[in-house]
Amino acid sequence: MLRSAGLFTTRVLPLRVGRDTVCTVTATGTVTERSKPRKRKRVMSESLREVRAKVAAGDSRIVRLTLSRAQGRQAAPGDEGPAAA
Repeated sequence: MLRSAGLFTTRVLPLRVGRDTVCTVTATGTVTERSKPRKRKRVMSESLREVRAKVAAGDSRIVRLTLSRAQGRQAAPGDEGPAAA
């Protein structure tokens, strides 16, 4: 994970993936609040869009998992911000 701060404002989570053989990578993720929810009954959690990428042998590549605009507007980060999983 290259960056974990400001996920709701940028709506992008960049990940660096690398392999020693040729492969196709499928990446998914979930963003959840770090702190307990304020004035809500449940912890906010949003799924990131699935990304597929081909990685050459001995190479690394940056894939970007994204939140939709609707998910970004719907989710309000807590004091500490979200944690990526």
